[in-house]
Amino acid sequence: MKNKKEKGQPPLTLRDRIDIEQKYMYGSSITNIAKYIGRNKSTVSREVKGKDRKGKNRYRADIAHAKALDRISKRGNIPILSKSQKLLDYVIAKLKLGWSPEQISGRLTEKYPEDKSMCISHEAIYQYIYAQVHRGVMVM
Repeated sequence: MKNKKEKGQPPLTLRDRIDIEQKYMYGSSITNIAKYIGRNKSTVSREVKGKDRKGKNRYRADIAHAKALDRISKRGNIPILSKSQKLLDYVIAKLKLGWSPEQISGRLTEKYPEDKSMCISHEAIYQYIYAQVHRGVMVM
């Protein structure tokens, strides 16, 4: 049976995987690691147990993240802010300044009229904010 993705949870970040690697290497339990990074313990368990490794307590965050990015790039329905770090940085910077998603989307259209990678709808920005709030991460 194929594992279902947890609803409302974005993919693990490189920071999440580094935290998993460090804590796992020093013997932290899957439950404690999951609490630390704010994820379900089954997510952490699949992440650690499902990766190629040599020897006990071996998990490489960099290798796991590269493989995950490769898998993500090959699937459909990818959140637009996961595709472009430049776009994500711009959106976060403007949110921190108190801009609304509508203002951000409109300004991007004006500032980058020819660059389709710097185009995002205000709905997509709201979805990003909701996902971060649901995860317990402060956006602003």
